[in-house]
Amino acid sequence: MLNLRLQLRLFAASVIRYLVIALMILTALLIGAALFFVGFPLIILVILIFALSTLAGCIDFGVR
Repeated sequence: MLNLRLQLRLFAASVIRYLVIALMILTALLIGAALFFVGFPLIILVILIFALSTLAGCIDFGVR
């Protein structure tokens, strides 16, 4: 009986360990996806605005 309890406790500990690892991986994937889908369009938007304003001549770089 004691051996069965020890086995169950070890099994529960390993299950909890795998669940924690899976949650950490899922959280990292969600953070990465959020950064990709929010940060990547923001970077493209800033580059696009900078390029368009440069083409329009709004930004003066001091070159005469």
